[in-house]
Amino acid sequence: MLRLAEKDPGFKNVFIDAPAEGYASFSKNAKGGEDELELVLALEDKLLREESVSGCAEAAYEKLTPWVKARHKARKFKHYEDVTFDDYEGSLILQALSICGASDTSNVPALAKMFEDLYYSKTDSQRGPMSAAYKAMFDAYNDYRQNPPKAKKSSFGGKRGGASDGFVQLDLIGLYASPIRRPRLPVYSANFRYAKLNMAQVMKRTKGKQPRTYHAKQAVVQKIGKADGGRVEITFKRESYKSAIRDCKETGRIDRIADDGRLVPEYSCKTVGYENVKVDPEPIQVPAWVAKNIKKGHLLVYFATAAEAHKKQPSYGWPLASYKNRKAKKLVTLYGVDL
Repeated sequence: MLRLAEKDPGFKNVFIDAPAEGYASFSKNAKGGEDELELVLALEDKLLREESVSGCAEAAYEKLTPWVKARHKARKFKHYEDVTFDDYEGSLILQALSICGASDTSNVPALAKMFEDLYYSKTDSQRGPMSAAYKAMFDAYNDYRQNPPKAKKSSFGGKRGGASDGFVQLDLIGLYASPIRRPRLPVYSANFRYAKLNMAQVMKRTKGKQPRTYHAKQAVVQKIGKADGGRVEITFKRESYKSAIRDCKETGRIDRIADDGRLVPEYSCKTVGYENVKVDPEPIQVPAWVAKNIKKGHLLVYFATAAEAHKKQPSYGWPLASYKNRKAKKLVTLYGVDL
């Protein structure tokens, strides 16, 4: 490797310098995620012991709140798709929420579906200095592919779709296939079906493009009242609303490695317009502690299970984002967190 590094500075940066910098950066900033890592490890330990994790979502949510506020302050989110959990602390919070949602469906049945659909399956799981070094290597490789050195011959290629010459995926015996591979979530409870848009709504909203999820619904909040089990019931106005049309294009960078080893491209998305969609939504029930900042008149984007009358089971939901009003111009909450 050292001989290759001498011949090709790009090779040296990707495989030696960048991982070393990633390792050092993690060591410097790791304290920011100590509590979150302890929470994730405790959850995994309980699952291994087949112990109950009931109520863990609320504890994980307490970690999410300051993280969302800090990220919004730095990035000024305008849409929930603008959010990424790609930093160390964020990836741990995402993992904790996803584990809790998948394991505690009696309390938060829509939580895991939302986070897995939109974020978990697309986010690298950072667990320590090794994963930080591995991620830094891929970031450097992305930069190399976009700005290759002006040399006659490179020691490794930049073709998408698999490992290139000199660029081999790492396999660590006893661990995940790569140090940033996502741990598998517990199997969801079979007691719920997840409500989703019909195909006509999907095609109209996305202009024929493949959406990131078929399950994000939205409606204007009409009333918030008490429900059983520490929940509140949110009822919605019967009306039409403007739905953002998102145009997504490949950036030329690698987003992640899929579990089957494929290199998955990164996409950049922007709002290019709005569509009027008519809806008659059914009420949803959400935990009271996640609905504190949702107000009457907000345009709420949410995930929900399907109501099943024969089981006397209402539609359980989880807030994804809310806007000040139906015009969807001002984002006021993310996941129930006040911005």
